[in-house]
Amino acid sequence: MVIKPLRMPEAGIDDNMLSIALELEAASLFCRHLSVDSTADQKCLSVSQFSPGTRYLVLDAGGGTIDTTVHEVEADRRVKEIHAATGGGWGGIMVDKEFEMLNRCCEPLGASSTILKGALVYGHNPKSVSERILRCTYGVKTTNAFESGKHPESKRKAYDIGDRCEDIFKVHVEKNQVVCVGEAQMRNSYFPLNRGQTYIEFPIYASEGKSPKYTDESGCIHLGNVKIDIPRSSADPTSRKVWVSMTFSGTEIIINAEDEESGKKVKACLNFLG
Repeated sequence: MVIKPLRMPEAGIDDNMLSIALELEAASLFCRHLSVDSTADQKCLSVSQFSPGTRYLVLDAGGGTIDTTVHEVEADRRVKEIHAATGGGWGGIMVDKEFEMLNRCCEPLGASSTILKGALVYGHNPKSVSERILRCTYGVKTTNAFESGKHPESKRKAYDIGDRCEDIFKVHVEKNQVVCVGEAQMRNSYFPLNRGQTYIEFPIYASEGKSPKYTDESGCIHLGNVKIDIPRSSADPTSRKVWVSMTFSGTEIIINAEDEESGKKVKACLNFLG
């Protein structure tokens, strides 16, 4: 899995004009919009006619890898993810013969272009997917008040507000958590560490683990930083709050930061791939 900031200036594409479609979702949406008239047992089966509450397996069998997920049809005809996408190196080359023996295997005509066509469907209606299950934990690198015996001395650092433990992974959303597309998740507050501080920078991290403690643990990935300017103040730094939230909108993570005192807001987008 590759997670990186969403930037395409080299291709001459403005960030606001680009949306990434996930392969499994694209395949699912394409099958939902067109009748599927080719099955392993020669029976007629149309995914587009599935009633609300119906759950179906989406399997993307490539030459080298296979990826799967489970979707459920909602009352408004959108779909939500029931099982987090997963996969591995078990490509179609190795399982072609066995796969053909499966009963009621849905295969749209022109299957080789299913994901491309599904991406077009997604582009016209990004709200087709209502919920996703996260494959990673997402959060912010921050500090906590240092506690001897609990925190390693190597992570102790002095600030105006006292000694702090560095590299704390502040979790905003957990692995396997269901998130509603387009809705802000947990909103956490942060504060400056020094008097007279004029900005706060929030390093955004993802982790393959569910409850990471530090951002330098194995499986943690730095996605990018969000910086917000704050007015200089001589007051107690801990008395002011900067709020940070994450919204999983389409296939991007939207990071919003707001300084409570000044009302200043900033927004940044990162590529979301799981």
